[in-house]
Amino acid sequence: MTGVAAAAVGLSTTLVGLVLQCCTVGLFTFYLVADGPRLRRTICSVLPPDRQQLAMRIWELATESTGGGYVYSRALLASVSATATTGFSPWWGCPTRSPSASGWA
Repeated sequence: MTGVAAAAVGLSTTLVGLVLQCCTVGLFTFYLVADGPRLRRTICSVLPPDRQQLAMRIWELATESTGGGYVYSRALLASVSATATTGFSPWWGCPTRSPSASGWA
């Protein structure tokens, strides 16, 4: 019985660690996207003036080409939703682990 208990503790510790790592990555990504202008100013403040202009131009082009940050926020929302759904599907009794793998084609 102690082997089963040890395995259960090890599994639960691993799962809690995985959930906390996912939350950390998710929160970091969210704040990085939400606080982009201040991050951009901080990064550019350590660059020489000519490099600041180049960095700002590259940053603006990247933001404009993705729809002004819309794609960033939607990708983040989709990844959080997919992760949560995949993680909680077994608890709900869903027959497939991932709804996206159920073949919507």
